Amino acid sequence: MSTAAPQRPSWLLKLVIILSASTQTLAFTVPMPLLSRMAADLARGPADAYMVKMVMGVIGPAIVAGAALGGLLVDKGPRRATMVGAGILFALAGAAPFILRNLPAILATRFLLGMAATAVATVGTALVGDCFDETRRPAWTGALGAAALAAGVLSLPAAGVIGEIGWRYAYLLYLLGLPIAALALVGMRTAPRGGAAPTAAAAASAGAPRAISARNYPFEIFAMAFLNGALFTLPTVYLSFYVKKFGVDDPTLVSGLLTTSSLVAAVFAVLYGRVRKRLSSTALFGIAFALGGASLAMLALAPSVLVAEAAMVVLGVASGWFTPNLFAAILDTVDEHHRGRASGITYASAAIGPAVGITALEPLVARIGVDGVFLLLAGLCIVTAAGAVIGRVGRPRLAPAS
Repeated sequence: MSTAAPQRPSWLLKLVIILSASTQTLAFTVPMPLLSRMAADLARGPADAYMVKMVMGVIGPAIVAGAALGGLLVDKGPRRATMVGAGILFALAGAAPFILRNLPAILATRFLLGMAATAVATVGTALVGDCFDETRRPAWTGALGAAALAAGVLSLPAAGVIGEIGWRYAYLLYLLGLPIAALALVGMRTAPRGGAAPTAAAAASAGAPRAISARNYPFEIFAMAFLNGALFTLPTVYLSFYVKKFGVDDPTLVSGLLTTSSLVAAVFAVLYGRVRKRLSSTALFGIAFALGGASLAMLALAPSVLVAEAAMVVLGVASGWFTPNLFAAILDTVDEHHRGRASGITYASAAIGPAVGITALEPLVARIGVDGVFLLLAGLCIVTAAGAVIGRVGRPRLAPAS
């Protein structure tokens, strides 16, 4: 690892890093309000109706593919070229439904969109490790988490409003990829390639100059990412069924609960950098999963909507701290030559978690109900929290510098 002092990143480069966090969120959120109108316009039978739903479903496999390819390109090729190319592909593939009239073609472009979104996000994560030392990375991984959440909060109503004019117009929101590519073309000309040097305080605390080893990938952190996807996101999947326990079937209520959780998560993601100065990554993994377990238990036992709202606030705190902690741990654990692939595996692990979780839990919903599933997930969260602390997940893997 380089021991030279890191260059001070320009404001353009910082803007590229922040915008990179929005792409994966937009891949999911833009079509959400549009599916019914897309079906009315394009679906001519059950097969077409299924393909309209897969406009959302194809993003998960695309993230896995994009994580593998994007991570390799980030580590082996010029990061600037990867960011520019992925940004352009994100824009063109994302906006393609504006002109396409064929559902299979739309699905193909959606797959390309998911791959490009993951490549952009992977470069952005690697840049945090390249541009900032370990004392500043937590603040920037927190900023990435907040930016991703803000993109979701803003894009959902924007897509809905634009979709009232015509669902095809909402897909033009993906043209955001073009400014990202343009900013990267200019702002990444002087971007450092390689890790920021450890601070003097960090070197002293280690007892001697040391370098982070990347001989072994941090599979325990990848497992944390998978469990986050499987445990923290499932409440959002089952929420519309959950609110029926209060005698209501109101999409507005579901939207309000989700928005509350997202806003709280964004706030606590911004605060993550300050919290990380006092608590280790290991402690924060434990706290995040413990809070997730508490929120799921509250949802299962909630006697009123007010308690359910409080539970979503707690879940927001857990999510707001978990995601920045995940990528801060990756950057602290893996050297600059492996950051792209490690970040990509992390994105892929989080992406496949919900699909595996839904598949595993769906048979249980019919037997024990949504509340029973929430209690089960709460128990799994507590076990995971204990395992993270006992296993010291997230501690830097240090080896003597050569």
